[in-house]
Order: sequence, then C-alpha cells, then structure tokens
Amino acid sequence: KLSPEDIRCIDPCQGSGHILVYLFDVLMQIYEVYGYTSQEAVASMISKNLYGLDIDERAAQLSYFAVMMKACQYDKRFFRRKDENGQPKVPQPRVYAIQESNDVDIHVLEYFCNGNAELKEAMDTIVKELYDAKEYGSIITVTQQNWDALYARFEEIKEDISFYKEGALELLPLVQVAQALAQKYDVVVTNPPYMGASNMNVKLNEYIKRIYSDYKSDCFSVFINRCTLLTS
Repeated sequence: KLSPEDIRCIDPCQGSGHILVYLFDVLMQIYEVYGYTSQEAVASMISKNLYGLDIDERAAQLSYFAVMMKACQYDKRFFRRKDENGQPKVPQPRVYAIQESNDVDIHVLEYFCNGNAELKEAMDTIVKELYDAKEYGSIITVTQQNWDALYARFEEIKEDISFYKEGALELLPLVQVAQALAQKYDVVVTNPPYMGASNMNVKLNEYIKRIYSDYKSDCFSVFINRCTLLTS
C-alpha cells in the first residue's frame, strides 16, 4: 500500500555512501514504474526517502557528495532548481554526521526554548540522549519528539537579532540527527562495524553492556539488533 514517497530508507553506518547510492538507483526504478519524471523522483528521494548517519564527519561529507552527484546523474538541472519566486531551491539530502550534545551552552538552550515547556522538555531529552553520541553512533535510542514544533522554532530564530541566534541555529544538526535516530524505517541496509568487546573503549563497552547486554560480545551483533529496532 506504500507509494514511492512513503518508502523511508536508512544506512545507519553510511561510510562514504555506497549503499545510499545503490538505494538511489533502486528507488528510481520504483518511481519510474509509478510514472514519475526523473526530476520529480530525484526531488522526492532527496527530501523524503533517503537517510544516512555516520560518526565520522569526513565520511558523512563524502556520502553527502555521492548522493548529490547521483541526483545530478538523473536530473541534469538539479543544482539550478528554483522556487516559485525564482530563488535557488536545491533539496538537501538527510545525510548527517552524528552530533553530540556535550558542548551545548545552557544560555543558548534557554534562548531556543524561549520559555516554552514543550520545547524545553524536548531539548532537555535530546541533549541527555545525545551526550557522547560520537562514542556510540547509531546504536543510541532516541525518544520521539514534536519535530515540527522544533523546526518551527528554528524558522523563528532565523528572523531574530539575538546575541544567541547563531548558537541556537547550531542546534539544528543535533535535532536532525535526533529525528533520524528516533523515527522508524521501511528499509534499513548497512555494513555494520565489526569489533569485539576487547577492542572497545571503556565508554562504548559499558554502554553496550548496559543497553544491549544480550549482544555485548561484538559490535556487529549490537548493530544488527539496532537495525531491527529501526524498522517500522
């Protein structure tokens, strides 16, 4: 009963994006069967279908580049797309380097929440759950939030002139990663990391023993279990 736009896919250990690029080709065939033009399919895939995560910043950059080049393969004018007002409007892939909340400024957080109890509860939870996130990567379980409310606040901030504006906008990648980790997917495909418990650092080892005690002997087993939890 799914339409192509509803098929949500993720590679939670994306590396430089090889699996995402393959998923792009598979999804394009599905879109074509449903009668979409290449331009329509590309825009939809970039904004709705594909997600990728990695703890490595450079790997995430390479993955972003690979997905954008794949978009150009199917839509030669992809980088020249404009909105109804003639302004540049290039869809951005949901391909992220995992962010951690260790250095979030409490004053910036207060400014962002702006006295809104719902925003404060959401951000406090995100900050707590993404602490040391680069140590644990995609095995972190994140609580669902009202993402629309959070993104609406970012739009408000863009028009503000506060001293804390720039710092608050830097919270956006944290929220994007939290959403990617919290939501469910129809397809999860990855090449999981292989690492025995003896090679894990102390933080990772303790975290896995606490959260994934049945799979603690190898990081591979942990990720396979996490992938099943990510599926809808």
